[in-house]
Amino acid sequence: MSRMISCVAATLFILCTAGAASADDLDTCRNGAGDTAIAGCDRVLQRDPKSAVAYDLRGWLFFDKGEYDRAIADFDQAIAQNPKFVAAYIDRGNAYERKGAHERALTDLDQAIALDPKSAAAYVSRGEIWYEREGYDRAIADFTQAIKLDPTAYAYKTRGDAYYDKGEYDHAIADYGQAVQLDPNDAEGYNARGSAYNEKGEYDRAVADFGAAISRYPEFALAYNNRGNSYVGKADFDRAIADYDQALKIDPEYAVAYSNRGGAYNHKGKQDRAIADLDHAISLDPELAEAYGNRGDVYAAKGEYDRAIADYDQALKLDPDYTEVRERRGSAQAAVAARRGAGTK
Repeated sequence: MSRMISCVAATLFILCTAGAASADDLDTCRNGAGDTAIAGCDRVLQRDPKSAVAYDLRGWLFFDKGEYDRAIADFDQAIAQNPKFVAAYIDRGNAYERKGAHERALTDLDQAIALDPKSAAAYVSRGEIWYEREGYDRAIADFTQAIKLDPTAYAYKTRGDAYYDKGEYDHAIADYGQAVQLDPNDAEGYNARGSAYNEKGEYDRAVADFGAAISRYPEFALAYNNRGNSYVGKADFDRAIADYDQALKIDPEYAVAYSNRGGAYNHKGKQDRAIADLDHAISLDPELAEAYGNRGDVYAAKGEYDRAIADYDQALKLDPDYTEVRERRGSAQAAVAARRGAGTK
């Protein structure tokens, strides 16, 4: 009898410890990070090969590592185990989007919404895909539906981004305002609203927002760069240069900040320093049209119109819609023609 009791006790101990281990592995899979979490998911799936949740969690971990094919394979398994698993469709759609498979991504997100029309996350993800494809009206419609279902700071900010890229800056400002009201620590929301104010020429408001962004995230190189642009708009070139300096201290490979600082030096009449910055910007990013445009401006200011025109030509080759440069190239060409005409008299 005592032996039987011992056997029952041992069996219960094994079952309890196995259950505890299983729970620990699932917790690691759900709340861990990187390879440690993946190993936890592996152990869960060894015990339960039909766990749709574990496949989805592991897929997301692979997604986070940029291993999109492995992520998709796991999301496939999650959906195979549970064809109504809305989160798995959303996650697989996001993975397809990262791979550039836009149509497959949209198909998954359409399916997620069909399964759960109240899934704000599905509308946000589909809106992001339309946004990346420059389908701004469709993106706005999806973000609007997401906001109706779950008015998060992120949903407002992403809709604001779509309005911004459409050039509807007042709508963008309103959405960014909602975003920072819901999340007062959202440095990106303040930065985005500041950028919209910059586009409207409301530089004091822009400076205030970039300052708010920087106070919340002191290593925010983009916000320093953007505030520098505001100071250029205010013709306060020394403050602009100081902000570009700070952006470059944080990110020494920031080609746009070199380009912008070069433009500010040109405004101060420091053409040699301007060209040094613009040369460096181009070395970091040979496809940066604005750096060629800015360097063309410096050469034009120095009276070196042929070199200016060559830079303007390159800027327009990279960005045919760069209308300001097209106008400045016309002015440089007129100056060359006038100089040649004067030489024939």
